[in-house]
Amino acid sequence: MKTIKCILFILLSLVLFVVPFSNSIAKGHQGDLVEKLKWLESANPELDAKKAIDRKDFRLRAIYGYVLSVPGVDQRDYDEYKRTFGFNPIEGTSDSLISEEHARLNQLASEYAFRYNKVILNYKKK
Repeated sequence: MKTIKCILFILLSLVLFVVPFSNSIAKGHQGDLVEKLKWLESANPELDAKKAIDRKDFRLRAIYGYVLSVPGVDQRDYDEYKRTFGFNPIEGTSDSLISEEHARLNQLASEYAFRYNKVILNYKKK
């Protein structure tokens, strides 16, 4: 009986320590994801794409999720685009949204990537 009480005490102590600690880590992680996307609020995808073209960087911008998605590209041609251009995922994007702000910034990232990729793809068609 003493052993069971000892085990319960240890488990309870761990729960009381780990749960608040993991919650603060999760909140910090949430803030990190949002901070990684804040640059999109003032970004100019057309200008950024033209700068990338000048550097000969033709990678398409992509969005993290269950699968990597590339706005403006037909998913059926995913492998061909990956071979031809390569992808440059936007850090902080995810399909596991952690807040309304994260959802808003993910939408902004998708719109940014669509416009950016359009410039790259039009340039390469020439």
